Amino acid sequence: MQWLNVRQSIKFYANACLGSLLFIAVATQAAPEDDAGEVTFLLGKAFVNGSTPVKIGTKVGSGDVIQTLGNGHVHVRFIDNGLVSVRPESRLVIEQYQYNASQPNESIIKFNLEQGVMRSISGEGAKSARDKFRLNTPIAAIGVRGTDFVVKSSSDLLQAVVNEGAIIVSPYSVDCQAASVGPCQSSNMVELASDAQQLLEFSSMYESPRLLPLSAGIPTISIDDAQIQSQPHAVETAEDNVSASNTSSKSNQESDALDRSDLDNRLVNEITADTFINAQPNEERVQRLMWGRYSGPKATDRIVYSRAVAANGRDLTVLPSPFISDLALYRTPSEDRLGTDSNLGNVSFNLLASQATVNTGGMLSVASVSSADSHLSIDFTNGKFATEVMVTSPLITPVTVNGTGTISDRGFFNFTSGDTAIHGASTLDGDASSFMFYKDVGAGTSVEGVTHWYAE
Repeated sequence: MQWLNVRQSIKFYANACLGSLLFIAVATQAAPEDDAGEVTFLLGKAFVNGSTPVKIGTKVGSGDVIQTLGNGHVHVRFIDNGLVSVRPESRLVIEQYQYNASQPNESIIKFNLEQGVMRSISGEGAKSARDKFRLNTPIAAIGVRGTDFVVKSSSDLLQAVVNEGAIIVSPYSVDCQAASVGPCQSSNMVELASDAQQLLEFSSMYESPRLLPLSAGIPTISIDDAQIQSQPHAVETAEDNVSASNTSSKSNQESDALDRSDLDNRLVNEITADTFINAQPNEERVQRLMWGRYSGPKATDRIVYSRAVAANGRDLTVLPSPFISDLALYRTPSEDRLGTDSNLGNVSFNLLASQATVNTGGMLSVASVSSADSHLSIDFTNGKFATEVMVTSPLITPVTVNGTGTISDRGFFNFTSGDTAIHGASTLDGDASSFMFYKDVGAGTSVEGVTHWYAE
């Protein structure tokens, strides 16, 4: 009898332990990651879950909501090396991000872009489990096939362009429910591949998405139109100092009212000009130098803000030039330095962010700066600098803008020669730098832009 009791006890505890292990295993496999990603880049203001300000290093996971204000721009790198860029005036819900490195094909990744613009580059999870990736929007669902794409979403319009791979867009229906995951296989689904060179557009008025030539999605924008379109953002209000949960719907209405060409231009701009980097400098370094436009941001601006925003807590450092007459650089003052440190020696910089445009007879179109073909070095000891940037655009052959010159002990540097102008400044600590550039390429065409750099 005693031996029977012992056997029963052993069996009971064994079953209990086995049950516990199975429960833990199932729970571990099914549970989404608490911290699925980390903010690696921030410009302007953004919030998580309505009231928590986003900072570089902020952790995000399943259930979190990222919302950017009118001057906000956020990059998130996820645990599977997936990348997401959330543009200004956007609201992105991370509904589920479940990734297991040992079984990536079992990943479940689901986003909901309630409004605004985002760029998504698939990580290992989405690449291995394409049947379990979903991006919902208010009017349609998006699935991927190993993809880098940009989408603009509102309550009645969806636009998308693909840089690599393909996406499948399906309007919601009985065969395509928002609650499901993966691409929908409905009768009115449309696939867009990168090699198609097309823009996908779907409106609540359409029965199914339609594909347009990409050239229709990259129209040039007249300078006057760009200024008119940017007027809602030209005046900064107390909105920039409150949580995202209190933002007005007015900006959304104004954004939806923009001409479609502006929206298309933003999509293409996101792919041609947005740069994800692996090692992001801290937020203070990113925000210490900021460009402000006296006339208010233009439709093609992505790292230029209104003068009021740029001047907040910063000193005027680079005055407007005859070439770009409404643009100035502002720099956060140093508490312990009056000038740069000559002991820094020769410092090489990496391109952090940029924007560029081609101006053809008063018409602006988005261009990009090639990070692989651009460099900046500053010799703080001998007071010299040298830089070169390459501007690319479908409208022109690649343009190289280069210059060399002196840098003052206050970190100011300038170069003007014939058809080229470069004006910029470094931080007094020498860990970041920024400059604007201009070049006349002839035949009534010029390129111009601004760049942000950080020290290696």
